[in-house]
Amino acid sequence: MDEQKENDEVYVEDDINYIVDKDLLHNYSVFNIEYTNNWLRNGFNVTANGASSNCR
Repeated sequence: MDEQKENDEVYVEDDINYIVDKDLLHNYSVFNIEYTNNWLRNGFNVTANGASSNCR
């Protein structure tokens, strides 16, 4: 987990806080967060306008 910093924007959806660096908001307009839990892999997958990152 990351703590909110001065250059972060916070969004709240269904009582969940999403912290996004403001610099990322200038480069990406859409973020998708998916959780996968299966025999091949488990964890979060974050995609932003086609770019992706994994967090396990």
